[in-house]
Amino acid sequence: MNAREQADPSNVSVITHPAEGEMQIQNFEKKTSHSFEFEKIFDPSKKQADVFLEISDLVVSVLDGFSTCARGAVGRRRTAG
Repeated sequence: MNAREQADPSNVSVITHPAEGEMQIQNFEKKTSHSFEFEKIFDPSKKQADVFLEISDLVVSVLDGFSTCARGAVGRRRTAG
């Protein structure tokens, strides 16, 4: 971020990616910085279809898990069958 961008009051927070799988949020107004680690961070220029291709197995797995467990009328868990 250059000096002009830092001087702009609308640029209070900045998100950077200092390393692969790492995200850092800087708040210049409060002079704070927070770092987070992830298994994967997708580049903002990546297309939605490409992101979906990479995560589709995970999405299907999650949805399959939800479809195998149901709640009965009294709120007890039971296996859907």
